[in-house]
Amino acid sequence: MSKEVEAIQTETELSVEQEKVDETPEETTKGLEDKKKDKSSTRNQNNETKKLQDVLDGMKTENDSLKSQLEEYQTKITELEDKQLEIEEQAVEYVSTIQQKDISLKLAEKGLGEFKDFFSNVEPDKLDEQIQKFQHLVKQKEIDNSYKPTNHKQDDTYTQAKNKGDLKSMFGALLFNKN
Repeated sequence: MSKEVEAIQTETELSVEQEKVDETPEETTKGLEDKKKDKSSTRNQNNETKKLQDVLDGMKTENDSLKSQLEEYQTKITELEDKQLEIEEQAVEYVSTIQQKDISLKLAEKGLGEFKDFFSNVEPDKLDEQIQKFQHLVKQKEIDNSYKPTNHKQDDTYTQAKNKGDLKSMFGALLFNKN
């Protein structure tokens, strides 16, 4: 059987060769032109592929440069955020210092400079109110702690009459010894 298959293949090959020979010059020319077109279209495709590859490479390099710029900007942003936090902390410290100096100055004006430790946590807008309350309490303590005689006699009727200038009541108190 293999001899028969070989014979059939040989005959097929011969008939294909005969057809090629039998082709007219126009058909042969057309076939060559088609091959040329195929080659030129392949060249065009290769050129387009090269152009697209070049564009792709350009985009890749541009993408890489944009990524590096993005990283630079992100590092700058973090640096700026850190600086902003530092500045905010300094501003808080400055405001606190100014408020403490303001409290000290107001207390010194009121004559309460030695009590500034008691007013360290007071809000600046409520400071005047707190100072007034404190001064009121200090005055109350001064009154409560002031000298009060213990052997104080009440005025008798004679002294009261004398202070009024009433002679009749004065003699009556002396004669009848009414207290």
